[in-house]
Amino acid sequence: NFTFSQQQAEDFKQRFKVGVVGRPNVGKSSLVNALINADYSIVDQKSGTTRDAIHVFFKHAGQTFEFIDTAGLRQKSKIKGKIEFYSSVRSQKSIEEADVLLLVIDAERGFCNQDKRIIQMVLDAGKSMIVVANKVDALEEGSYIQKDFKNIMIGQMPVLENYPLCFASAIQKEGLNAIFKQIPALFESIHDRIPTKMLNDFNRDVIRRFPPPAKYGKQVKIYYLTQVETLPPTFICFINHKKYLTEDYRRFLEKRIRSYLGGFYGHTLRVWFKEHREK
Repeated sequence: NFTFSQQQAEDFKQRFKVGVVGRPNVGKSSLVNALINADYSIVDQKSGTTRDAIHVFFKHAGQTFEFIDTAGLRQKSKIKGKIEFYSSVRSQKSIEEADVLLLVIDAERGFCNQDKRIIQMVLDAGKSMIVVANKVDALEEGSYIQKDFKNIMIGQMPVLENYPLCFASAIQKEGLNAIFKQIPALFESIHDRIPTKMLNDFNRDVIRRFPPPAKYGKQVKIYYLTQVETLPPTFICFINHKKYLTEDYRRFLEKRIRSYLGGFYGHTLRVWFKEHREK
């Protein structure tokens, strides 16, 4: 049994729970080792070395972090044996437990479909996310390289324009401070609800000015939008014909919520629609 002081207990309670996920052999454990400046887990070139989720508590610049290092997530068709299966299950559980995910990508090997699948898992879980391109030391020098890398990722997965991208090297211990600064910054104001006046203004300036298009002769009408959760930021739109709402308009509305209301960079928005009949 451990005895905590009141301050230690408070620090533990207010910690940032950071899950570290990615496909096998992208350097997740090496990155966490570099962040905490300690070799706590097995690091090997053989992919899939880390089989269990490892929780590491660490204090940096007066803030407490809990890093959750997970097994590399593979495609289901490539999961062989019970050990890898349960490692994948633990990885998915770690995503659920974390406040924010560091999605680690191998900058040398590039952005691939498996990265996209893991990103989609994070988005489906409604989690906040920072994308970390590890092994940046293997790239050519020059800021344009990083810019091109970011543009390629967004081109293949446009939703990533809403999430921070950090470039780091676990081996060279580069870009680590940027990660430490980015994590608390995501949560500075996210727990505050959007003021009612701002939501009313959004209803007037966006929903009423740019209503959903009619479909099959049915006029689709959104009456108003309200916020029901702060993390993940969750909004409900009350609508007359939910089944006639197009996917394009859903994407348009989420984009306008981000730009008009602001403060959601790095966070996954949930926009739900509930049928409602105007009295």
